Amino acid sequence: MNSMVPQKDFDGWPIRCDSWLRSYSLNHYLCGMKKYFSKDYDRFIIVIWIAIGIVFFVQFSYGSAFVEAALLSLGIVFISYFFTTHLSTNLLQNAIKKRKMRKFAFQFILTSITISALITGLILFFSFLAKQEILSSYFVIEENSSILREAIGSMLTSLLINFGFCGLRFFELNLKLQKELVESQLQILQAQINPHFMFNVLNHVHVLIRREPD
Repeated sequence: MNSMVPQKDFDGWPIRCDSWLRSYSLNHYLCGMKKYFSKDYDRFIIVIWIAIGIVFFVQFSYGSAFVEAALLSLGIVFISYFFTTHLSTNLLQNAIKKRKMRKFAFQFILTSITISALITGLILFFSFLAKQEILSSYFVIEENSSILREAIGSMLTSLLINFGFCGLRFFELNLKLQKELVESQLQILQAQINPHFMFNVLNHVHVLIRREPD
């Protein structure tokens, strides 16, 4: 029962600092989390892109030479990196600030289609070089159904990559907004506490003057 009674200072004023302490703790936690996340975010993104490149390289290296698989993998990663970074960094941030998520959804789909088309075009170019016997026969695409299969696979790949990196960027922006919200709440609570503190100080001075006028 005693824990439910609010604590008071020696003038009998209730100390209402529990919410302030909670906000301070949350702010301290979010600051530390954001600092840690922001510090390693770029490094983490680089590791993911390297992992994506390795996955493509392993996929293409089964039936082709090392250099051919490396070139195609680098080409796909370069195309995806350029458009996905622009989508997740610039377009997503602007959409959140201006609250135009429908427009961003359209941009997301358009970017995914663009990436898919460029990757399919790159694969068809490698197929052309293979037919000219410049590259190994692994890249040769003969039937239209195979071209359609490559286009669908490229579209699924671009959607997966865009979803992943936009999700990471959204998490980072959401963490930043939460930190700003907690900081504003903390400032409001501090503004509420400061007048009470000053009143206590002046009240004590007044009491001491009355007790010891000399």
